[in-house]
Formats: sequence, structure tokens, C-alpha cells
Amino acid sequence: MTYYAYVLDSQQRLLGVVSFRELISARGDRRVSEVMKTDVRTVDEEVDQEAVARLFRETGLMAIPVVDARSG
Repeated sequence: MTYYAYVLDSQQRLLGVVSFRELISARGDRRVSEVMKTDVRTVDEEVDQEAVARLFRETGLMAIPVVDARSG
């Protein structure tokens, strides 16, 4: 199973995601911002659970961040 760290700014807005595997294998002089992916698939906190389940099936993702209007 792959585990991820979500990267947030000081206002708790989602900036990106990085797998622990990528983080551990990156050169020691690289910043998280250089390793993370910024094209993160998210869902709004108001999305119906059936739509979220469908998104998991369609994408094969193991985790999808749920964001609100302030953090998305």
C-alpha cells in the first residue's frame, strides 16, 4: 500500500501530495515542493458519498483529499 503526505500552506490550503516512497527516495537536498505532485484530485466536502465511491472506482486511487471552499 502506498502512503501519502498532503502538503498544505500556512492557511491550510492544499498545495500538493507526495508519496512516502518518493519522499524517502528523493535526494537529500531536494525540497518537498520539488518532489510533490500539484495535480491533486480532490472532492468538495459537499459531494455525495456515491459520487466519491464512483471516483475511487474510476481512478483507482487509494485516497482522495476532501476539501472545503477555503482549502480547495
